[in-house]
Amino acid sequence: MEPNSPTFIDINSGPSRSAEAGATTSAGRVSIATRTNPDLLPWSLFTVNPQDFRRATRLFSYFGLVMYVYYSAHPDPSLRANAWRWLQMYWALELIPISWAEQTGALLAFVWVPQALFWAAQLDRSDGVLPWSTQDYVGGTQLIGLPFNDVTHFGQTGNLEVINQVDLTLTGDFNVSRSQPPPPPPPGGFVSVSISGPAEVTEGESNTWTATANGGTGGYAYVWYRSDQGAPMTYVGSNPTYAASFGECGGMTNTLRVVVEAGSGSTAASEFLITVACELEW
Repeated sequence: MEPNSPTFIDINSGPSRSAEAGATTSAGRVSIATRTNPDLLPWSLFTVNPQDFRRATRLFSYFGLVMYVYYSAHPDPSLRANAWRWLQMYWALELIPISWAEQTGALLAFVWVPQALFWAAQLDRSDGVLPWSTQDYVGGTQLIGLPFNDVTHFGQTGNLEVINQVDLTLTGDFNVSRSQPPPPPPPGGFVSVSISGPAEVTEGESNTWTATANGGTGGYAYVWYRSDQGAPMTYVGSNPTYAASFGECGGMTNTLRVVVEAGSGSTAASEFLITVACELEW
């Protein structure tokens, strides 16, 4: 959503965060925030080489400044009168990081620096999208800042430092135990199965369907089930193939289901839909 939109401002306002904290039933709330170089925003959000974009931007801004100086002293009055446009281009390019900070709410104020005789932007720490101040919720929130990793908002989920901090917070502050890793696959891998045969049959005509299993080790055991016109599944066989006929043409779809188990213990299932066509009478 637009950073300075009324909705965005309302969500991040104090009363909204207080209401959210009052509706929270958990024992606590933690925000883990990262920080990135504000001078390289917004380029660092969409490229791994933001320095190159910053240098290119400054090259164009310097060109605008040179053009401003040149046209400010130009003998043509019309060109000289429009020299300010080049200066406008210079400042627009130079202030892209500051403009981005303003749009995302990270610009706090401008501070006068008398030694240098210019105004300096005072910025909140930010991951490029969210300033740290918007992540400090009312009602017991603990803000854990990671200021030295230079990770943007979109790079947090894959950052090892962030992942380790999340793990430390959950296990240390909230006493959440780690789940056990999934068991390794059985020897030979997992088994899979598919059904082949006619998907449309004629009423009362016998047809054959074949189950083909792959993967796992050892032999395969097959179990066939059948559902006619949406009825509950019933057991119909235990061979690699199943032969049968279906009646009541033009009704609901019929279903075949096969479950296969490999000798290694891995199981798999597959379903096959069958429609019944009515036999034409002349």
